[in-house]
Amino acid sequence: MGAISLKTEVPGPLSRALYERLQAATPRSVGHTTPIAVAHAEGARITDVDGNVLLDFGGGIGVVNVGHRAPRVVAALHDQADRYLHQCFQVMVYEPYIELCERLNRLTPGSFAKKSVLFNSGAEAVENAIKIARSATGRRAVLAFDRAFHGRTLLALGLTGQVQPYKAGFGPFPADIVRLPLPYCYRCPHQRTPCCQLELSALEDLVRSQVAPDEVAALIVEPVLGEGGFIIPPEGYLTNLQAFCRKHAIVLIADEVQSGFGRTGRWFASEHFGIEPDLITMAKSLAGGTVLSAVTGRAELLDAPGPGGLGGTYGGSPMACRAALATQDTLEQEGLLSRAEEIGRRLLERGSAWQQRFAFIGEVRGLGAMVALELVEADKAPASDRAARVLKRCYESGLILLKAGAGANVLRFLMPLSIGWDELDEGLDVLEAALSGRRAAGQAGHEAGVGVGIDRPDAGHHAGPARVKGAEVVAVPVAPGPPSPHGRGRQHRGREGPPTAARAHGLVGAGRISLAVGLHPLDRLTSRLHRPGGVLLHHRPGGGSRAGVIQVRLAQIVFFKGRLSLQGPLLLGAEVLDDDGLVPVGIGAGLSHEALLGPGARAQCTDQKGGHEALHADSVLLP
Repeated sequence: MGAISLKTEVPGPLSRALYERLQAATPRSVGHTTPIAVAHAEGARITDVDGNVLLDFGGGIGVVNVGHRAPRVVAALHDQADRYLHQCFQVMVYEPYIELCERLNRLTPGSFAKKSVLFNSGAEAVENAIKIARSATGRRAVLAFDRAFHGRTLLALGLTGQVQPYKAGFGPFPADIVRLPLPYCYRCPHQRTPCCQLELSALEDLVRSQVAPDEVAALIVEPVLGEGGFIIPPEGYLTNLQAFCRKHAIVLIADEVQSGFGRTGRWFASEHFGIEPDLITMAKSLAGGTVLSAVTGRAELLDAPGPGGLGGTYGGSPMACRAALATQDTLEQEGLLSRAEEIGRRLLERGSAWQQRFAFIGEVRGLGAMVALELVEADKAPASDRAARVLKRCYESGLILLKAGAGANVLRFLMPLSIGWDELDEGLDVLEAALSGRRAAGQAGHEAGVGVGIDRPDAGHHAGPARVKGAEVVAVPVAPGPPSPHGRGRQHRGREGPPTAARAHGLVGAGRISLAVGLHPLDRLTSRLHRPGGVLLHHRPGGGSRAGVIQVRLAQIVFFKGRLSLQGPLLLGAEVLDDDGLVPVGIGAGLSHEALLGPGARAQCTDQKGGHEALHADSVLLP
């Protein structure tokens, strides 16, 4: 048995009831990725209040790298709870705070003397890093990057480079923040190699056009963007930033809130790029699911603010400090950093295969287990709606997955690094089904798939639907018709029959059919094709069909050496009972059999008035 076990539809009745209470008691401004309520979590598995067991590829937004309820973390919390729960560190010191700071000073990159200070959230760490830099330099300005995310408090939000949904309606923001472009190779309009932004003189000119370098206190950068879409800067870019900062005595701050503590296969992503930040901000997986953040860096910088200038009532709580120490023990003793590298290798391998199959996957990128898929339209515009549909199909099939990016079109992987290999494969299978436009088969007693029937216009009727189970297609007999002038089809597993039946079985019994296409609403369906050698596909909801189960009727099937060969255009007309109800669609595509066997067929949508709109077929595979 797999890890996923669905006893009800997802969300189930108890989750829905809690969600209704949530809507009445909490503001709409607190967003929710899923309408699911958790009851228990362990490792990479989450059990909801309805008893459904789901796989977690979100990790509480990257918080549980060591897994939910990691045994060492739970034991440390129990032990600390028996001692004392709270003692403000500014009132009376305690050893777990000091021991954790000692460890952070050793773990973070940099061969210089370091000190650390503890807070609560990532945003609080970022704001205090800026305070430290300003206090140490006596300067005011801060350099930050577009697409960056540094938190939701006002200064952190000012540093954040995404307006929606984070900044809209919350201005004005603090002054003296200068925005710089971050290299985003996939969307670079120049496509130069090496990257044009690697030139230090270009960075100098860009900064000087907005602020004098000797007025800049700090430059803050995520070594790998988190909420911005897991964007990895080109080789050499971060070392150039460091050189620029050293030249002008600017404090270099690495925001490692999401990329730290093993996610990229190193303790910190900065290590991949050979940089030694002056300050590093940390949170999320620092403390195994408890509330804690930190700033670690050059001792002289941390000592710059006066006594009482830094601190907070709950910062570095004893419970969180003990959890953080246990988290580091778990990462070390269970070899989770090397495991992150292997997870990343498997994710990139699987994602690259999907990219070949699905034209809407524009890029697969990652560093260690910090991997993402960017979904795009034919013109590379962010495929935000498609990403939302994929995530919905995933959680309905038992997989929690998150998105990111300014266009909300990047699927990111933040599963616990302790995840089992079978669990990883199972979750990726669910995602593959969702990318194919369907929910995973076999969940909660529902058989997701497509009903397939075959007919010919001259046969007068068609057979009842066959059932698609996952990728395997079970054929059914069809009414015989005249032989095709284009050649013979393959027999299906030795079954004897007239040529039409043989051709039908050659198609349906071939193994795998994917018709995951970009759907576009039409005023009226176009559902007839009168060109010889073409194929007519007509989708319509079958009797009693559920969402995700439709009937397909095929006509005028032509074979060439055992593979489908189209001499004319392919027309796909549909009324699809999709997640949002009955959606009439129509796709017409000029395809060869080579195009059908590969991804990325161009498609054309025709409406009632004869207008045309270019679409992109995701995948049409007929092995």
